[in-house]
Amino acid sequence: MVSRFPNRMLELSGHLFWDVWHLLNEVKNGLRACAAEEPTSVGVDTWGVFFGLSLRHTKAHMARAVLEGVTFSLRECLDLLCGLGQSCARVRMSGGGSRSALRRQMMADVFGTEVVEVNVTQGAAYGAALLAGVGTGVYPNAEQACERTVQETGTTAPGPNAGAYTEAYERYRALYPALAPEFKRASRSRDEQELL
Repeated sequence: MVSRFPNRMLELSGHLFWDVWHLLNEVKNGLRACAAEEPTSVGVDTWGVFFGLSLRHTKAHMARAVLEGVTFSLRECLDLLCGLGQSCARVRMSGGGSRSALRRQMMADVFGTEVVEVNVTQGAAYGAALLAGVGTGVYPNAEQACERTVQETGTTAPGPNAGAYTEAYERYRALYPALAPEFKRASRSRDEQELL
């Protein structure tokens, strides 16, 4: 969806095209991963969509819309976890995105919960190392490994955009079922053209 929140750019270090290209590549890789896992709202025939795009929108709006779309997708995953009885009162964030105040605020607003920053920057690799420590007896279990090594370094609470993001998320959730027939038609058309 095209962002309605142009209040700040993206903290993109002045290289908009390069960064947007990588953001779009991240979305493409995310679509591939989601299609492989068969989640609730993404199928093999899913296509990317900028919904609500108008002549007033800029590259900055589109870049932010990509971040919002990725965050909405993460919200779907969070909703699934919460539905399985997992605690969703706080969400821990690590990795490169956790260094961006804009990204942390967007996640807190979209998730409707506090986002906690931790001292770990490489979540998956660090987690694998901790599990190796559990396997070799350095730590008695994964919980204690995390308690001894992972510390909270800051928190971000939902802000004034949270209500608008709730409305935008509902629209995002409604778009896939509404567009699914067109995605299938577009996929058939693409497949037919590839056969020529």
